[in-house]
Formats: sequence, C-alpha cells, structure tokens
Amino acid sequence: MLPEFPRLDFQAPGFDPARIWITDSTFREGLQAMAPISTEQATTIFGLISRIGGPEGLIRESDFFVHTPAQRERMEACLDLGLEFPKTSLWIRASAEDVRLVRPYGGGRVSVVMPCSDLQIREKLGFTRVQAIQQYMSLVATLLGLGFAVRCSMEDITRADIRGFAGPVMESLAALGGNQVSFRLCDTLGLGMPMEGAGLQRSVPTLIRCLREDYGISGEALEWHGHNDFHMAVANSVACWVAGASGVNGSFLGLGERSGIAPLEALVLQAYQLKGAVDPEAMTAIVALRDYMKAELGVSLERCYPILGEEYLNVRSGIHADGLEKNREAYYPFDAEGLLGAPLRPVITDLSGLAGLAAWVRNTGRQDPRYRGKKDERLLAMKREIDLAYTQGRTLEFTASELEALYERHFRNMSLHAAS
Repeated sequence: MLPEFPRLDFQAPGFDPARIWITDSTFREGLQAMAPISTEQATTIFGLISRIGGPEGLIRESDFFVHTPAQRERMEACLDLGLEFPKTSLWIRASAEDVRLVRPYGGGRVSVVMPCSDLQIREKLGFTRVQAIQQYMSLVATLLGLGFAVRCSMEDITRADIRGFAGPVMESLAALGGNQVSFRLCDTLGLGMPMEGAGLQRSVPTLIRCLREDYGISGEALEWHGHNDFHMAVANSVACWVAGASGVNGSFLGLGERSGIAPLEALVLQAYQLKGAVDPEAMTAIVALRDYMKAELGVSLERCYPILGEEYLNVRSGIHADGLEKNREAYYPFDAEGLLGAPLRPVITDLSGLAGLAAWVRNTGRQDPRYRGKKDERLLAMKREIDLAYTQGRTLEFTASELEALYERHFRNMSLHAAS
C-alpha cells in the first residue's frame, strides 16, 4: 500500500515542525517572470493559493506590489475576498516615497527591502553603511508608528558582512518593535548552501544559528527567500526550517527573476513530509492552479517537472512498468494517482519491452476473457511489430493512434485460438 505521503521524522536542536510556515511571493516575485495579469486572474490565483495553504494557514501571507493603480487594485481585490489565509502584505523599497504609498492601508504587514551587502548599499542606494542604518531605522520607526508590522527584507544576505553590519543592524531593528519586526533573509543570487562548513555568509544553518544565538533574533522572526540560480532554493529553505527559523518564502512554480525562487508547491510538499500529514484538498488545488496558469496565462512547465510535469506519471521503461504493476510503492514515493487525480500512463518506446506493452493494454481496460497477459500471442505479435520498427530506425515513441491501430490489427483481427 502506497503511503498517502512520506513522513520525515527529523530531529535537530531547535527544530519544531509545528512552528514552520510559508509565505507566498507569486504576486511580487512571480510577476517579474510573467506577463501582467488582470484583477480577475489575480483573485482566482489568490483563492487557489488559499486552498493550497489550507484553513490552518500553512501559507500565512502573500506579498503584493503597490506602486501602480493596477497593482493596488489587484491587492485590494484579493483583500476583499475576506479569506483568513493568506494575509496580504505590502512590499516597498526603503524610501520615504514608498512609505507614503502604504499609508492609506494602515495595519497589516509591510515588507521593506533593505540591501545589506556593501555592493548593494553602495550601488543601489548610493549610501554608506552609516547612512543605510539611519535610513532603515527611520523607516521602520515610521511604519511602526503607522500601525504596521514590518518585515525587513535583508537583501543580498549571502554576500553581506554578517558580524560587521547585517547582524548588528537586525539586532537594532528588532529592538525598535519587538515581535512587530521580523526579517526576510534574501539569498539574492542563490549563493546559500544548506550544510555546515560553507562559512557564515553562505551556510544557511550557520547563518540562522548566528542570528538566533549571537543577535537574539527569534526563529519566529526569521524567514528565508532563496533564489534558485544554483538549484539550491528548496534545499536552503528546508535547511532554514531545520536550523530553527519558522518561515520560508516561495512563488508558485518557482516563478521569479532569472531562474526564480523556491517553488511554493515544493515548499508545501516538504512541509507535509516534516509535519507528517498531507491535505488532499491542497493537492487538488495545486493541480488546479497549475492547469489555470497554463491555460489562462500560458505558463509552461518542463515535461518532467517534479510532481506537476505532464509526464510525471508516465512510464517508458519496461522494468519500471512491471514494477509499478506489481506494487506502485516500488517507483512512486506517495499515492501520486490519488493525490494528483491523474492515471499512470505507459508510453511505448524501444525501452518498453513486453511488460510496458502489457501495462499499456491493461491501462486501456480492453482485456478480453481469453487474454493471457505477457504470454498472449497477440501481445507478442504487437511487440514484434514494434521491435521491428525500432530495428529499422524509428526514433519516436508510438502515438496513441498508432497503438490503437496495432491493437485492432492484432487483437481484433487475429484468430482467438492463437491466444488460447
């Protein structure tokens, strides 16, 4: 029997799976890799993200730009849905001008981008370190005074001077507002590593431990925003959780600038493993949002994209087809058909062999009472014809219509006594 979802009983100091959550950046980071979306499309996506996060709020918040009328309209429409989770949070730059943009909204959370590497402080802001600290402290004090909780997005944290700048700045900012101030650790170039030994800047567990132990930042106030330039976004996010930070940030399908950030759906699946329970309704919503993004917005996936790729449930190898027919647990880590709502689909190529072809016949549901499985002469005749095609140089998989024709020719037109 396939497990509904694999459980990972992970033991680490400071790690509590009951205290982990996710924030969404589909409407902020994700839109940087998409065409503009309408208000109606935004509310549909937001509603599905709410279903993915579930009623307990695994996905706590969703970030929104508020710099243009269209951006504000999208955010307000999502807010008007009245959903408990995710909460809408506003995203601004570290400028007084952007603070004026959020004044009308009062309350809630505002994320403020705060470059913390010397390169970004100098090149993006044109500031010295001292000027940057003064600006950040002033903006946070102003926002707290307006009734906002503030998330300080520490930009380029994996290239920052942690002990000489970023750590002390975070300590000072936290002192301004207590639990009303939190921190998003932005791995802007995807340089983080999920293991010890990579140094304070680049080792996610070392960085989290340093901020918690040396600068008094609580795990509940720490969140990871990891880019995926080196394919480490999900691994670094999980490492952040395990090291004692509560939050990680992602966008649906990992959409974002360059190679994107941690895929929201991957973070949800990792949380299921760590928490030991899966929400079938959330899995249904994940598939529905994938289909909506593809049909409505033209967002495409690689065919073998994990879990959601169109060929995730396809099988070409005869060895795999045979193993899956005997026990699905041999090659699937969870009840993929049940949770994803799609059937296993054997694909016939030169790798399929007799087992793969037998799986295809079973999958069509067309077996007659005299069918003898892999010993059936009609099936063997089908295989001989397929083998001949590949011997003669065919390089394409057999299409559904070709297989239908082969089946008709050998199973319908061939004398039944050959199978008896």
